[in-house]
Amino acid sequence: MIVGILSAIPGIGKSLEKFAKWLGGFQGIIGIIVLIVVIIGALS
Repeated sequence: MIVGILSAIPGIGKSLEKFAKWLGGFQGIIGIIVLIVVIIGALS
């Protein structure tokens, strides 16, 4: 949904759309890293 909105922005929309799709490939890895950071923060 957000990718569709990004493409509507003139000028930079296409670049942002490509970046968002590329970043989506790392969604699982980013989620695991965030989870680890939250757990470490809760323990300290």
